[in-house]
Amino acid sequence: MTRTRHVGTPADLSDAVDEYRADGYALKRQGTRSARLARRDHGGIGAHLLVFVFFGWWSVGLANVAYALFRRYYSYDEVEVCVRGD
Repeated sequence: MTRTRHVGTPADLSDAVDEYRADGYALKRQGTRSARLARRDHGGIGAHLLVFVFFGWWSVGLANVAYALFRRYYSYDEVEVCVRGD
């Protein structure tokens, strides 16, 4: 799902892109009036430890792989930053 954030000027666009990149987003494309960023998550270390404790001993770590894939596609976040039209 893509969220849209509107900014006032191209300078604000650059600031917003820098802000999202500092939060872990990757720049997919950038133009003069818009930019698209995305972030994927593979789950935290604590969650992976819990999955391993409860399921890893009998699944030989496949439960962790399944959890990482689930998180990668479930928590996919995309943001489009656009300069408002005049």
